[in-house]
Amino acid sequence: MQKRRIFRYITVVLLLLVLHSCAGTGLRTASLADNERITGIFTVILYGTQDYESLNTIAFLDIEGDGYELNPFAPEFNYRVIKNIHDQEAVEKALHFISIQNRYFRNAQTRRILDEGGNTIGYELRPLYRSFGYGLRDVLLVSYSPMERGKVKVSITIDQQVKRALMRDPLGK
Repeated sequence: MQKRRIFRYITVVLLLLVLHSCAGTGLRTASLADNERITGIFTVILYGTQDYESLNTIAFLDIEGDGYELNPFAPEFNYRVIKNIHDQEAVEKALHFISIQNRYFRNAQTRRILDEGGNTIGYELRPLYRSFGYGLRDVLLVSYSPMERGKVKVSITIDQQVKRALMRDPLGK
């Protein structure tokens, strides 16, 4: 009887731990509505490096004055920050940056970055590629983790399948 009770207790604890880890941080992204416009004043973050054919190129529009600050989890030389940029110019800078980095660029995907309450705290503009170039159109994995005092850690990685393919055939032949 005592063993059964211990087993049940351990099972409940493990189940709660699994459910808690699946819940995530609450920060997520969502598609823009068809008629939704990006408006406001932004800090533009242009992120990218030259390794892996510049595939880790992405841009963020961080809404100024909303109490959140997007911070790429990377050395500062991997990204450029431009503050106090109005909506149209911010979108143009971001689109230009992500579109000129790679020969397989097809178009951009814009997504809202949402806080735990579903409020927009910024936007991500990511490049989508021709699928014959890397096997996937969207090669980036981006996660948002809340830190202290409104700071949000942004982690950017390239899909492992794409990385492995590039390591086998770095020239894309």
